[in-house]
Amino acid sequence: MIFQNVLASTSALVVALIHLGYMNVVGSSEVRLIRGNDFLVRISGGWENDTMIAGVVEMYHPGYVADTNWFTMGHTGFDEREALVVCRELRFPNSKLLPLGIKVLSIDQSPSIVYVEKDGIKGVIHPEYWDDDDAKVMCQQQGYKTGVALGPRNADPRYPYWMSKVQCHGTEGHIENCKFDEKPPLWKDNSFRGSRSVAQVHCTNGTGVEIKLESGTSPNSGMVKVSVSGEWGVICDMNWTNMDARVACRHLGFKDGYAGTKVIKSIGTGRLWLYNIDCTGVEQSIFSCPAHFNVTNQQYNAYCMPYVFCSKKVRLQPNVTFGAVQVWDRDNYHLVCAEGFDDLAAQAVCRSLGFAYGTSICCSAFGRMEYSIIYSNVKCTGIESDLLECDYVKYIPNCTSGHYASVACSNNPKNEDYELKIHPSGKVTTRHFDNSGFICANGFDDKEATVICKEMEYKGGSAYFHSRHTKYSTVPLLGVPWLANIACKGTEKNLGKCGKIYWGSVGSCDNNRIPAVYCYNKSGFAFALVNGTDKGNGLVEITLDDKKGAICLRHSRIQERQKIAAIVCKQLGYGDGSLLLNGTDVDNEVALMQQFPGKLEMFITNVKCNGNESSLAECTFRILEDWSSFTEDWIRITTNDCTDA
Repeated sequence: MIFQNVLASTSALVVALIHLGYMNVVGSSEVRLIRGNDFLVRISGGWENDTMIAGVVEMYHPGYVADTNWFTMGHTGFDEREALVVCRELRFPNSKLLPLGIKVLSIDQSPSIVYVEKDGIKGVIHPEYWDDDDAKVMCQQQGYKTGVALGPRNADPRYPYWMSKVQCHGTEGHIENCKFDEKPPLWKDNSFRGSRSVAQVHCTNGTGVEIKLESGTSPNSGMVKVSVSGEWGVICDMNWTNMDARVACRHLGFKDGYAGTKVIKSIGTGRLWLYNIDCTGVEQSIFSCPAHFNVTNQQYNAYCMPYVFCSKKVRLQPNVTFGAVQVWDRDNYHLVCAEGFDDLAAQAVCRSLGFAYGTSICCSAFGRMEYSIIYSNVKCTGIESDLLECDYVKYIPNCTSGHYASVACSNNPKNEDYELKIHPSGKVTTRHFDNSGFICANGFDDKEATVICKEMEYKGGSAYFHSRHTKYSTVPLLGVPWLANIACKGTEKNLGKCGKIYWGSVGSCDNNRIPAVYCYNKSGFAFALVNGTDKGNGLVEITLDDKKGAICLRHSRIQERQKIAAIVCKQLGYGDGSLLLNGTDVDNEVALMQQFPGKLEMFITNVKCNGNESSLAECTFRILEDWSSFTEDWIRITTNDCTDA
């Protein structure tokens, strides 16, 4: 029974309930005749099911002056006998007169759903606007020192909403004294068949809750730690999102934040307070998000502690030490125009973030941003501790280029020092000004590759490119685009000796390709046709540092293979070329591999060309040397028919 807790003293079969008072009419029962032909009675503003109805007693008289001729019965002189008469007229054999008013029910454990009783009927509070001030009042009303608003829980749908949009100041003696709406949802819109989201609270005689960041790379970043009544613990969330991070940072007093990589560290003996958090992004406290709140002594040996990067009014994105300059204004972040934005402005940005030095990175260096440019004409003197202390124009930006400003920050002065790294995949990265980054593909060729490889004590190097577009990420996060159009001659001893080393001044960086190098001690890339019927056709053989290889195509279309064939023929000095063998039959492919003279020691795979390249090195591809790790399902060897121009 829906209200069996209220009706414990009545018969087992309760078929009607009534109460007195004033309520909004949200529905009515079947109207029955009482006392002659002039008066009708109904129970309205309540609830009903197959065995009961409950609500306000209203009567109808044709002479009543109100618009509907219905009026609410007053409580004076109305007792259990009148209640029984009304219920019997509505063909229910039993009745109970209910008390008036709203009160909070006692909490027998914490955390708990907040239950309230209205006119004797147990109900719940809708979680909208439910916050720590509301929880504090509710818990102090129960005799606790304070309270914490927890994220909503699903409750038994039997219980109606008695309160919603509760807005306490935190000083009220009773939650009934706070501002709230007293409008339960319509019966038809809130079926008892499903569950409903309700307010939840944790009452405590301790110090409440706290949150902090630990083990971060800056004051604005770190692992999220939480405390309940002075006992510090952690959050465990395998699906920590930017929405969760935004709320955690807002809880800490920051404007915004975004999620970092989860910390791979065992929790050990620490308390796990929250897990499986699912914030919407609008909550003011991480405890107010839907989540599981743990108050037991259960320990978790998990690897799921979330990391956040929190943002002040001025922030960088995508990283706390480098990125696009973004400024909070009117409930959102906005961009700054790159025109006229110099190192003095960059230093002001970095100082506001807790760094000693900064340098400007030009221009729109970190790809597409979702925010608009509203700041321009930034002029700093070099003494400012915050970008907003500089002169600028806002809302009517003068930014004809449409490029946004970017910076990199460090605690060490700017110099010409750098570190180079060639990854196992061949990708080249560089570290400068304490920030990892990369070289843009613009102007990158064998001369730059040779200098880089010489710096690594090789004889020379061949340049090629990886694609920045993969099935996992459209634009992988590579770091700062440090260099472009370096203009090496190939004879320099190191990259710093090349003609155009302007750190951070890259202009428009190629967003499609990532430079890679193959360092050698004997010879670079060479292509030849072998085992053909004449010099103009055959299998494509690659030689690199005396290693033999072939081109492998996986799931490539015939049009893509034709492009590659034509480019290889151009590289060999022919005007054009075409593909002779499609390579779709695995038996043919194995047979073709056997036709190569010697052993195949490497493969060029994942080849992507536009078709207008003059050599294969201008396309994007990967080089694979370890045959045992080669996971292609189909080994497709191209055969070309080259023709003279």
